Amino acid sequence: MAAVGRGDEQDVRRLLEAGADPDTLTEDGLPVLCRAIAAHDADALVEAGADPDRGLPDGTTPLGRAVDGGSPAVVTAALGRDPMLRPGPPG
Repeated sequence: MAAVGRGDEQDVRRLLEAGADPDTLTEDGLPVLCRAIAAHDADALVEAGADPDRGLPDGTTPLGRAVDGGSPAVVTAALGRDPMLRPGPPG
């Protein structure tokens, strides 16, 4: 969490390679991916398997927050390397 908060992508990647959970929750109960999205630095967590579609207590998702933030680069990062392989909407 601290490495994401500092925007230290090298440290985030090192910690993920050492086995850190990309879906770790912050002290407020949100996935650390939300903090990374807010900091415009979600690549490493998504590449490591963080779930951008994880339901949040307020009914949103990390991906939805990326879209709401308005940055195409952050949305692209949250979608992952091959967005065409993402599951479609239910139903």
